[in-house]
Amino acid sequence: MDALTTLRTEINRLGFTPNEQDSLRKYFTENVEKINVVVSFLPDYETDDEKRGYLKSLISTPDQPNAVRTLSGSEENLYIFIDDSNLYIEGKYVIGELEKMGTFDYKRRQLRFDQLRIDYGQILRTIQNRRTLGSDPIVVGSVPPADSLWDLVQAEGFYVKTFPRNNRGFEKMVDVQIGHYMNQVLFNNVPAILALITGDADYKPVLETAVYLGWKVEIYFWNTADSLKLLREKNALGLSSKLFDPNNKSNLAFTSLNPYYKIITYGYGPEILYYGVSNMKILQLSGGNISNWKTKEMMKFFDGTGLFGWWYRKCDLTWLYFQSPSDIQKAENYIRNKYSQIKFMRI
Repeated sequence: MDALTTLRTEINRLGFTPNEQDSLRKYFTENVEKINVVVSFLPDYETDDEKRGYLKSLISTPDQPNAVRTLSGSEENLYIFIDDSNLYIEGKYVIGELEKMGTFDYKRRQLRFDQLRIDYGQILRTIQNRRTLGSDPIVVGSVPPADSLWDLVQAEGFYVKTFPRNNRGFEKMVDVQIGHYMNQVLFNNVPAILALITGDADYKPVLETAVYLGWKVEIYFWNTADSLKLLREKNALGLSSKLFDPNNKSNLAFTSLNPYYKIITYGYGPEILYYGVSNMKILQLSGGNISNWKTKEMMKFFDGTGLFGWWYRKCDLTWLYFQSPSDIQKAENYIRNKYSQIKFMRI
């Protein structure tokens, strides 16, 4: 059965209204090149309701649910999608290895930094790089703990969708939801620039579709071994090798997040002690309004020292964590020169 016949069968089978069927026929008459792509995506939706919703998304607008949707936006626009579960989980191992600290994970045989936090505002600014956003960046992840994490993310301009992490199939739900949002953008906007932060192969179909439709694709990922060759990283995503031909204008751009880790991540929380022994050098700060410093001010401080930021606070006291005596000395000198009103002591 060819793609057109399959599509006609599904349109007739899924219970669309006569007006919706007519709109779909008009849509695919005017967009013949999308028939194969749409048919390839239909099996990804398990229920008829999901398939019907996917097809309706191609022709519907909120104020005109049965109107044929015209492409919007500009080819210079940037659309950002973040797989937060991958960004956070893999980030703990990357930071652990780069900073040589954390808990040793015997299963993965790597250090894991469990105090990791993500600065989503910095991620947005790093990827956006002064380009024009076509819509709010989208991040999909787990339901947060009670620290209002996603409120902070939303304040940075992101649209947030969460799922309970302890649900079976959590990772699959995240991947499907991001794929759904990406489809909405791909089929309803002028081909532009799509940026995805991920590290797995579940997005292969939608990424290949993006390239097929003429989109420029940028993939950002944690590289757990900087010495790995770029081709190996591309193959890890399971994408077609023809997309990586340097002479192919549709070539995807792959960027490791590792060089930016001090800008986009930090540590928050006390050090986890084993047998009561601390491996970190701790500097206690007080005074100088430091108890009111937000993440932005803390990150600015550590950026000035050139060190990875890790801190914890309780009441009016703030503790900074450092790897070596030379690092803590560097921080002390920086405080003397830039923040003379702040009191500090080693503990």
